[in-house]
Amino acid sequence: MNRISKSVTTQILGLLDALGLTKDEARVYKTLLSFGPLTKLDLSRQSDINRTNVYRIVERLVKLGIVQELIEEHTTLVSPTGINEIRQMVEEQQRRTNLLVNNMPILESVFSDIQQLRDKQTRVVFYRGHEGIRQMAWNNLRAKGEIVGYTYRFYSEVLGKKMFKKWLEELIRKDLKIREIISDTYLNLKTIHPKEDVILESNCETRYISKDVLDYDHQLDIYNDVVAIYNWYEGEVFGVEIHNQKVAKLQKQLFEIVWKLAKPLDRSIGKND
Repeated sequence: MNRISKSVTTQILGLLDALGLTKDEARVYKTLLSFGPLTKLDLSRQSDINRTNVYRIVERLVKLGIVQELIEEHTTLVSPTGINEIRQMVEEQQRRTNLLVNNMPILESVFSDIQQLRDKQTRVVFYRGHEGIRQMAWNNLRAKGEIVGYTYRFYSEVLGKKMFKKWLEELIRKDLKIREIISDTYLNLKTIHPKEDVILESNCETRYISKDVLDYDHQLDIYNDVVAIYNWYEGEVFGVEIHNQKVAKLQKQLFEIVWKLAKPLDRSIGKND
């Protein structure tokens, strides 16, 4: 018996694993290295793998060229072949690795083209429940530049105060800007709860539009090429994201028209009083 240290055994098993051998195949091969030529019955006993599986494993290892069957007068022994066969497997693995590495830029280019095509296509994504709205909130943090839209009620109502705080922290960290037009409903809520949903003026510019000019009962955000619509009050909690450049461009133009009609928050409060 050729005693192999535990550390060497670990290295051998690691190499065989890297070459694509299963744990049982590696155990059979390591057993042959330790004991030398064995009958399949002895190989089964020494490796602690049942004989049926040993027959199958030996057949595969013979095909790989790393073991051989030695036919003697009254028995057949299984023996490892020389180091050259292992070296050939290592070289073949290296060739495949080089092929993958060399072709990765091509694959990355293909995926990039697919993603660009997908980004240009129209996508409509529906979200349901509070978790769905929370996902939409995280999505709008991907905005490049600013988020504009119509605010109907407190965002924290649907996100929860803890989630709203995290969302706000991320908004500030990314230095994203918001321009929002608030409704009469929001203004009335703010009068009752002035400390709710506070966003720094450095990150948010707010204007007010009377319901006599524009009456809306849901929240709508516009960012990048996305129009996001939220509903969570007196009814089903759901949201919709429309990913389309033309739709987003039109909604942004309409927003700018309403923005010019809307009044800065401090002046509008005075008028409401």
